[in-house]
Amino acid sequence: MSQKDTRRLDHSNIAKSMFRDVNMEQIINDMIEEDTGAGFSEIIKSGVFTTDLITWTDSNKTLKRAHVIFNRTGPFVTSITKNIYDDDGITILASNTFNIARAGDNTVANLTSGVTRP
Repeated sequence: MSQKDTRRLDHSNIAKSMFRDVNMEQIINDMIEEDTGAGFSEIIKSGVFTTDLITWTDSNKTLKRAHVIFNRTGPFVTSITKNIYDDDGITILASNTFNIARAGDNTVANLTSGVTRP
């Protein structure tokens, strides 16, 4: 007959990853602020095509909150990258990348996405 250990594990002494929790909260807050229209948004174009969307915390353009970059082959978007910044406006908290694969007639055949956190 074998012994059984019926004690439950106690996780109360394990410190939470506060850095990750704070970053996640910041990312969510930034997305909410963008959706509610807070801050100042700048649209950058090359000819008739939008190449960048930058969301600033104020109209002085001192601190970035988010930067969306559209990469193109001719008129067709091939990838989109969205960088979300920390409160300092310099440090990137997360990058969301969307890659668009196109068929021969330039319709979207596939879309892949990924998130990178430094």
